[in-house]
Amino acid sequence: MVALFSAFSLATGLAFVAPASADDRDEAAPTILPGPVSSEAPRSDDAYPEADLLTLPVVDDQMQQDAVMMAERLEGHDRLASVGISLDRSTIEVYWYGEEQTDLNRVLDEVSSPVALRSSTYSPKELREASRALLDGAAGVDVAGVALRADGSGLEVTLSPSAGPAARSAVAAKQDAVSRVAGVPVEFEEMPTALQSRQRGVLTSMIVGFL
Repeated sequence: MVALFSAFSLATGLAFVAPASADDRDEAAPTILPGPVSSEAPRSDDAYPEADLLTLPVVDDQMQQDAVMMAERLEGHDRLASVGISLDRSTIEVYWYGEEQTDLNRVLDEVSSPVALRSSTYSPKELREASRALLDGAAGVDVAGVALRADGSGLEVTLSPSAGPAARSAVAAKQDAVSRVAGVPVEFEEMPTALQSRQRGVLTSMIVGFL
């Protein structure tokens, strides 16, 4: 299922796409806007700026229902990067690739909440294919996890940790190999050794349980 998220980077001057009747859609499809223009997340003078998020408005029930419905109806669509709710709770944000919007328009006909369409930088279909290839070992690197960026601008890759004196150069070599295979911008994160050990322990317990 496509994850429902709160977008931390909002574009200034969002253009809202109000739901329209089927007749109206035949005349003019919603315009897909360029990708997001970075804006700053709420600032705080304390040591825990994330606490500011707790002061944000509650998501409207209807908007929540509409966003979930859209995510479920468009799940796995080749052109859909993500469906989410803006940080200020004013609109549903959809990251979509290309100008073909027939399937999207059918779903928009059933939505009563305001929707802002944004352009996915890369094809979500190609991003998913690259993700599967990396997880299948195409880069010759132990990849622990891959996720698509919500705005379709690339991938987030979690690498298994490297140990020993050559760890830094080993990580750099892994990142180069992954980037070559992915062919799109990649952000890297290394899985903490403790977490990897715990996962191995759980896997070992499961295997022993089946013996």
